[in-house]
Amino acid sequence: MRTNIDLDDALMKLAGAYSTASSKRALVHEALETYICVKAEEKKVSGYRQALETFRKEHPSIKSSISSVDLIRKDRERT
Repeated sequence: MRTNIDLDDALMKLAGAYSTASSKRALVHEALETYICVKAEEKKVSGYRQALETFRKEHPSIKSSISSVDLIRKDRERT
């Protein structure tokens, strides 16, 4: 999609310091890809926490010693 946007020069310069992108366009694409990855990971972590909380509420007699962080680590090991 072609669009014209007014980008903050200071933000572009700061973002460029963390990137090897050779153009503003490439830098914006990289930033969008990174944003998507970060938000997808946040959603996944939230889902694990909710599932674990739901399980603990539905089964109070079962003492689960696993934390949501450990649950995420185990899931990452499988993939």
